[in-house]
Amino acid sequence: MSNVFPSNNDEKLPVEQLKQIIISVLPILRRYAFSLTANPADADDLLQSLIERLLKTSIPAEATPLAWMIKVCRNMWIDEIRKRQVQQQYAHTQMIEGDALKNLENVVNDELQATLLNQAISKLPEPQRDVLTIIVSSGMSYADAADILNVPIGTVMSRVSRARQALRDMLMSDQGECNATTK
Repeated sequence: MSNVFPSNNDEKLPVEQLKQIIISVLPILRRYAFSLTANPADADDLLQSLIERLLKTSIPAEATPLAWMIKVCRNMWIDEIRKRQVQQQYAHTQMIEGDALKNLENVVNDELQATLLNQAISKLPEPQRDVLTIIVSSGMSYADAADILNVPIGTVMSRVSRARQALRDMLMSDQGECNATTK
């Protein structure tokens, strides 16, 4: 993992080399951003912000470029989620007047349906979530994911298997809870 993080020297990739690398991995980054956001518009916004940040700050010369970009992308999305939570809390306190309660119930039900899978994925342990997201969203092989995460391929395979089983279990229990509350 030491090849992913910068050392004490501040050497960065030259801009032209960085641009070439970004262009070569752009489809992978787009799929990864979409897997995080589950929304094409949000994925495009996240990808644009990621590229802007990379062009401003570059990548440490000794870092593995794709792994670095994926980590930066993931961190940017976490920041965006936190920002949205603050905005939603403020918006919800402003909405609770008159007919807003009816609208709020409809909005909550719609959001719940749209985010069940994302919530289930977010509940996975970080190693499982990362490997599943990299493989499923980026279309990478297990070997490529093992290289990015700096773990053996067997570890990648077992994490994917455990993540898929955990998602099945969570989604089945969520369906049971939803059915129980609607009766």
